[in-house]
Amino acid sequence: AVVGSRNEKEGNLVLSRATDDVRSAGSAMKPITTYAPAINSDLITWSSMLVDEPKKKINGKDWPGNYEDYWTRKGLSTVDALIVSKNTIPVELMQRLGIDYCYNCLKDNLHISTLGDGIDRSENLTLGMTERGVKLDELCAAYAIFGNNGNYNTPKYYTKVVDINGKVLLENEPENSYAIDASSAYIMNKMMQQVIEAPNGTGRQARMNRFTIAGKTGTSDDNLEFSFVGLNPYYVMAIRFGYDQNDETYTTKKERSIKNKVYKPQTVYKDIMTDLLKDYDNADFDLDDSEVVEKRYCTVSGMLAGSGCGSTKVGYYKKSNLPGTCTMSHYTTESDEDTGSDDE
Repeated sequence: AVVGSRNEKEGNLVLSRATDDVRSAGSAMKPITTYAPAINSDLITWSSMLVDEPKKKINGKDWPGNYEDYWTRKGLSTVDALIVSKNTIPVELMQRLGIDYCYNCLKDNLHISTLGDGIDRSENLTLGMTERGVKLDELCAAYAIFGNNGNYNTPKYYTKVVDINGKVLLENEPENSYAIDASSAYIMNKMMQQVIEAPNGTGRQARMNRFTIAGKTGTSDDNLEFSFVGLNPYYVMAIRFGYDQNDETYTTKKERSIKNKVYKPQTVYKDIMTDLLKDYDNADFDLDDSEVVEKRYCTVSGMLAGSGCGSTKVGYYKKSNLPGTCTMSHYTTESDEDTGSDDE
């Protein structure tokens, strides 16, 4: 299903904001631009410790900042950085992977058609600060790989086309291609579930009782545009809130900012999916986990938990890319309940 506007349709073949409009997706770019390529290339694991600090200077100023306008300057696990949508961590991942590598993954593996060669060839790409932006349907299709064992499916808007006599003229044959390996898709899916399930997750408003949800939020244009892409075992859905012109035409900037903070796209996602899935059976994602193992890790070192680790959580790892075991003896006052339990 495709909805291009909340307003009344004004004609045929008019602009569809879902398939034609090109806008920033903000932090919703992070999973497909850096986290998935980094997991896929074995650069990081679920619990790799990365430091929340500026990664370079631009015009003499530290960059990038975070949404909350400060840096913790301490190590964060990969999953925790994604949960709270830190800007510093994906920028570092892009620097380590290589800007061209990330750019080409988006263009060649995920078929994002709107990339330019200017600002898109920089770390801005993972923050959604692209030269043009992305089409919403292409963003939605890119996220579908996390529910399809890493396979990309070309979006189509028909089932089949027949003539007056019932002869099939066009049939929707799936067009699948490799984007990332199945184990990487499984781990990314589990990580994005924490964006929904963790108490401090940016997408927690999308949480549903009967169905597992994985997703990522995005904010752009000075808090006036909001995006959310969510997956459940049956559907993937991308939503974007915003205005064609972010000026003072309709309401003041303050009024729009308040309105968008109340009516978040992840809340709309939950409302729509609650109705759509009301007659569906409870289900979990059907993903290939044959090359993935579940392990406890130390929240201090990011390594697999040893006997001296006082604070641990559960993570998911490729069998071929396991961290070492922590041999230190350290105890913290931090509890699973304080930071988002692995049982949530």
